[in-house]
Amino acid sequence: MWRYFYATFTMFLVAPELRRIQDLLIGFSSTQILSVLPYIMLVPFFYATAVDGRLQRLPRWLKIVSWLWVSGFVYGLVTAALNGNLASGLYTFMEFVFPLPMGLWLATEELPPGVAYERFTSFIFRLTTFMSIYGIIQWIFVPPWDAVWINQLLSQNMLAVGTAHPFELRVFSTLNAPGIFGNFVALVGILALPKLSVKKPWFIAEFITWMLAFGMSLVRTGWLMFALGAIVYCLLTRRFKVMASIISVGMLLAIGLSSLDPNNPLVTVLSARFSSMADIQSDSSYNARSGLYAQAIPQIAITPVGVGLGVYGTASKISNNGEMIDSGIIARFLEMGWGGAAMLFAAIFLCSNYSLKQFIIFGNHGHYKRRDIFAVLLGTQVALIFLDFSGESHLGLLGMMFWVPLLAVASPSMLSQEYVEVPARYAKLTTESAIS
Repeated sequence: MWRYFYATFTMFLVAPELRRIQDLLIGFSSTQILSVLPYIMLVPFFYATAVDGRLQRLPRWLKIVSWLWVSGFVYGLVTAALNGNLASGLYTFMEFVFPLPMGLWLATEELPPGVAYERFTSFIFRLTTFMSIYGIIQWIFVPPWDAVWINQLLSQNMLAVGTAHPFELRVFSTLNAPGIFGNFVALVGILALPKLSVKKPWFIAEFITWMLAFGMSLVRTGWLMFALGAIVYCLLTRRFKVMASIISVGMLLAIGLSSLDPNNPLVTVLSARFSSMADIQSDSSYNARSGLYAQAIPQIAITPVGVGLGVYGTASKISNNGEMIDSGIIARFLEMGWGGAAMLFAAIFLCSNYSLKQFIIFGNHGHYKRRDIFAVLLGTQVALIFLDFSGESHLGLLGMMFWVPLLAVASPSMLSQEYVEVPARYAKLTTESAIS
């Protein structure tokens, strides 16, 4: 099942790129099996969680969270069906609900504390390095399948990804947009902070590669997510001095390298993007979101029942009357009504509350390695909550990045046993075999 776990996660990360290659070979199509295949691959985790009495081993807080999460979206799906919007509602339901059983399966795995978490992070770090290297190559050379896809989107005014020329696109690597790539790398970067050490120069080199590709995505929300998560972690960890030293050296190197060649294309685009954040009042994205909240809040007040899943967000493309909206909070209230949204946000609150309690407990018992894990989990959870104000979070790939690391350490026996790290050789072999 672990090999299937790795394969499923990998499919979420490479399916958009496989689709672009397919589009180049046989022509563009708006509906393809590769779009839903990753979600179909999540279905076996429902069964894997239900057999052998696994559900009985779940901690009480996690049973409550699961019940709240699923019930809220079932309500939204029923409302969508009553409003004649079942197809797009079902797609949104899959985006939000199907990642949960993958995390529940990890929570019921009978492994020593820490092993599941170490396996996952070792795997995802390697995969992110591959994606970042590909993203840098993409920025320099623009593969033909990516160029065809970019031109197709630009012809339909669907997505702002730059142009299909070297040094003129926003990196999206193997994913389907700069936004999802930037937000994904932001979360991985936060999870990697406890691993950063001057004793691990190779890992620091990998981290720098991630940050380069991350910067080329030009996703300001992702930059703010990473900064916010990193601040939360640095405030909670005992490694504050180490983190401050590494961050300071990194910033000095970045400033020094940029000053050597200020006309470098990367320096130019990054400087322009950063400078736009200084004049936020004139920023079109900020003004659009401000207007959105001003218009939507009164609409939420008069729509207590909700209009059903699938009217807003990615799934709205399936619906003739759907529309995109740059706020997960507003989308959930409008789609799921007051009750459904309340269950969703109550579940998110309980997850953050669990992480905070575990952080305090492990600190009191002197288990600082495990405390660091929950410090970094709090960082990712705060980052995802922040993302909900300007985009969608807790769904699809980002939903997996929420549930999987959290529930990998949700075992009731975490406190009673010593923390176990996966031996480096075992973790390496497991990751490489999964990727191959």
